[in-house]
Amino acid sequence: MSLSINEREKMIKTCEEIIARCDKPFVWEDDGIYESERAKSPFNLFLPQEQIVQELSALFETFCGTPYIYDQIKAVCHLEAEWYEYGTYGLDRDFTRVLSRYSLKPEYVEQVKAHFTKRLKELLQEQSALLKGKGFLLNKDGVHFSCRVVVPGGKMNAQQSKRVSEICTQYGSGYFYLTQRENIELPGILLDNLNEVSQALAEVGLSIGSTGPRPRPITTCKGAVCKFSLYDTEGYTSQLNEKIYKGYYDVTLPGKLRIITSGCFNNCSMPHVGCIGIIGKKKDQVAISLGGMAARKQFLGQEIQGLYTLDEATGIIEKAIQYYKEHGNKGERFAQMIERLGFETVEKALIG
Repeated sequence: MSLSINEREKMIKTCEEIIARCDKPFVWEDDGIYESERAKSPFNLFLPQEQIVQELSALFETFCGTPYIYDQIKAVCHLEAEWYEYGTYGLDRDFTRVLSRYSLKPEYVEQVKAHFTKRLKELLQEQSALLKGKGFLLNKDGVHFSCRVVVPGGKMNAQQSKRVSEICTQYGSGYFYLTQRENIELPGILLDNLNEVSQALAEVGLSIGSTGPRPRPITTCKGAVCKFSLYDTEGYTSQLNEKIYKGYYDVTLPGKLRIITSGCFNNCSMPHVGCIGIIGKKKDQVAISLGGMAARKQFLGQEIQGLYTLDEATGIIEKAIQYYKEHGNKGERFAQMIERLGFETVEKALIG
């Protein structure tokens, strides 16, 4: 079952509520009045009935269609036949009040608690992975998140920087990090505040992302103002971010793909450590490097033959993405694919 982050968040809260209730009596009261119609309705052992229907049923696909919470528990925990003891579905009956009070047997409470504790852990892991793909990274404490804000080309205006400062003060730890990829991260944000942070950033034109097995925002140098630059790196990087980062955002690749542009041969932005590097060599002509990687194992990219216009370079980048998608193994970085297949093989596929 494919679930949205909001749906999964509701399920997490449901599990947390159930686990909290495990240390208290699971009871349903009818004020001592026997009502035949009410007696047929589910016992409110955990949550208000509306939440049971909306959240708990959605949490476990196999429970859809059954209205009885204790039947759901049986299906989850695979309880023994004693669950049906005396026709009470594993519940101890207090005969001092007719149909007025039921409580789970202690041994069943422990099974329920164990199951929902395990399920909560699974949900949190799944939620963490989903949120990471959207730019929210779980902090070391396992409670707070860092929000990774995309800063195209590392350029942010005064209004945006002011809003970022306000957001990290209001929702986070009061500071932010500058990343090596020219983005920023705001740590210390609670799960319940992630949507508010995302909306506040969007109001000043900033977005969240830059994670997952996809092309990442393009890193560049300050070639727009540098006297050595042989082309407009800011303008070209903006085009690449629209066409590659945003255009291929929903395309799943074997691993992350990093593109770095540099305005000249000084290589200030270190294009040769990017999966794909664009290096200014002559006026509006660039060399293209393939196969760099800065990780546990390092690779230095190699330049393919020839020089290319910026439009031609963009075309080769798109070819490289498609080739990586088709020939890369899951979890394999672009550089590792080139090492496995051979540089000449990949070069030939891209430039003929």
